[in-house]
Amino acid sequence: MKLFFQLFTGYYLFIETSSPRQFGDKAIILTPYLDGPQCMNFSYHMYGGDIGVLNIYANNQRMFSKSGNQGNRWVGVETPILQGGRYMVKFEGVSGRGYEGDIAIDAISFTPGSCSFQTPKPSTPRPTNPPTTSTLRPTNPPTTSTPRPTNPPTTSTPRPTNPPTTSTPRPTNPPTTSTPRPTNPPTTSTPRPTNPPTTSTPRPTNPPTTSTPRPTNPPTTSTPRPTNPPTTSTPRPTNPPTTSTQSPTQAANCNFDNGDTCSYQNGAGQFNWTVNRGQTPSSGTGPSSDVSGRGFYLFIETSFPRQFGDNATILTPYLNGSQCMKFSYHMYGGGIGILNIYANNQKIFSKSGNQGNRWVGVETPILQFGRYMVKFEGVRGRDYQGDIAIDEISFTPGSCSANCNFDNGDTCSYQNGAGQFNWTVNRGPTPSRGTGPSSDVSGRGFYLFIEASSPQLFGDNATVLTPYLNGQQCMKFSYHMYGGDIGVLNIYANNQRVFSKSGNQGNRWLDVETPILERGRYMVKFEGVRGNDCQGDIAIDAISFTPGSCSANCNFDKGDTCNYQNGAGQFNWTVNRGPTPSRGTGPSSDVSGRGFYLFIEASSPQLFGDNATILTPYLNGPQCMKFSYHMYGGDIGVLNIYANNQRMFSRSGNQGNRWVGVETPILQFGSYMVKFEGVRGHDCQGDIAIDAISFTPGSCSFQTPKPSTPRPTNPQTASTQSPTQAG
Repeated sequence: MKLFFQLFTGYYLFIETSSPRQFGDKAIILTPYLDGPQCMNFSYHMYGGDIGVLNIYANNQRMFSKSGNQGNRWVGVETPILQGGRYMVKFEGVSGRGYEGDIAIDAISFTPGSCSFQTPKPSTPRPTNPPTTSTLRPTNPPTTSTPRPTNPPTTSTPRPTNPPTTSTPRPTNPPTTSTPRPTNPPTTSTPRPTNPPTTSTPRPTNPPTTSTPRPTNPPTTSTPRPTNPPTTSTPRPTNPPTTSTQSPTQAANCNFDNGDTCSYQNGAGQFNWTVNRGQTPSSGTGPSSDVSGRGFYLFIETSFPRQFGDNATILTPYLNGSQCMKFSYHMYGGGIGILNIYANNQKIFSKSGNQGNRWVGVETPILQFGRYMVKFEGVRGRDYQGDIAIDEISFTPGSCSANCNFDNGDTCSYQNGAGQFNWTVNRGPTPSRGTGPSSDVSGRGFYLFIEASSPQLFGDNATVLTPYLNGQQCMKFSYHMYGGDIGVLNIYANNQRVFSKSGNQGNRWLDVETPILERGRYMVKFEGVRGNDCQGDIAIDAISFTPGSCSANCNFDKGDTCNYQNGAGQFNWTVNRGPTPSRGTGPSSDVSGRGFYLFIEASSPQLFGDNATILTPYLNGPQCMKFSYHMYGGDIGVLNIYANNQRMFSRSGNQGNRWVGVETPILQFGSYMVKFEGVRGHDCQGDIAIDAISFTPGSCSFQTPKPSTPRPTNPQTASTQSPTQAG
């Protein structure tokens, strides 16, 4: 739909709601037949304390409805009619509760095809208004028996645009006297519009002139009244299509820098949004400029006569299907109320209270189907220092990016979910001592965290959800879980848990790369669960998603397990740097001599035969796997490696105090994971370690790498290793 204003010099059609009209009475008028999809333009005026309803139907399907007082103004509408075949358009005016309910329509036109959603030039006069001489109003009957210029001849030739009738009811209002008013019901014995003629003789399609009925307006004498407006059949081009190919989505984009509201329409409310440049009139509230620093923005002026709770609404043109909406808001002042945004009457965004003297950018998904409008609602707070501003509104079809580092000071396009409290965007240390990070991952931006202080209780949770993702993704993020009362961080994709960590992980940011093996459309949910006390702040940052699988290569040098997942077993593999805790077993360093590795700790409480397993992300098809292992100690158990549950490598017993490099093929097809299993031997001197794991699609070359690295990956000196020797 398009909002515009008209300069009127002619006639219009209206319903008169004075006595004897009663609440709910209807007046209807029908167009001639139309064929196929059309772009309909018209204007309506609905001003008064008792306004009822204006409905418009195409082929008996309601395509427009408006009710209540819309202000003392003409409102232009451009809307598509998506009908096939032949049909009529019906305008229905419904009387409200009192006489102050007159509804008017004007400037109706139809253009075959779709609408362009363009704003017409406001300076163009309306070219189809009738002259101010004695030419008759298009919707009023002649005052004599002389037919209107566009009426068919008085012979029996049928009117081509009118449907055949027999005892067709009179669809518009019959006259009140000998001079009929087009919308008033009869005060005489003349039947109401829905009643057939009083005689039993059927009325032919186009009978002779002595008794010919008007298809939509009954005669006042024996002369028929025409149903067609103005003296030609040309539609009134109030909203002509333009040559632009702008889509509905593009039409909804607006930065207000033309000094107007683009194609937005003011909606219901006690007052309207205002376009402004520079500072708002009130001190201590509102922005000093738009987002760019040189243009216009839209704001609500909350000074007198505005009162607490008054609201102003403005609506975009129609949008279609899912959209990614971006906009900026400014909510600065001691009396700030609420900014709400609705899509198809569902609230998709809400912010209240003072947000600081700054513009805040927002990216949020709209998960709607079909056609809808987006409504921006500004609600006045407790005093005049409550100016709320919006700017830079844009829509992109499809989903929003799920990547977010929170450095705009907001939650990007993430949405708070169910829970006892919400995640909070923060910069610098959290409020509680002895918990939480001192900065974000980069050291200079924002992050998201849960505040574990009162009134939060043990087990309370906060959730935040990403926009929708599609298919398999590789998710990367960083977390910080430091404090004596840390609870749990869970991550779910499509309600399946893909990550969980609990307890104190140290005063550091830890990076995670983990695959999401979902198909179709889903959201990822981050859940923070409060621990026993206030020193339980959990933070996340630098979240990103890449379609496809994650890399399965890992040297553990970030101090974590990359995107590997612990599997079933009595205990877990452990990331370590330097010697293992037990003497006489395990390596003294990783393969490179300066990083981390993965190992199983064979000390108590582990028992003989206990196992630990860890799984790579999914791989596809044949791979050449390279890795290094260290199996030194008098109680070494077994290292097994499986691909798709088929064992492809096994080694047991003491292999010496050295790293041994392995290159081995994986001859699997389709999608599978590789599992590393460490089995505990007879006693504590049984630590087994692995490091420098990599996968290359295809077959292996079985070549020995050059031994120039600090620790060679293949101890054998021969260059003719066979697959058996490499295993």
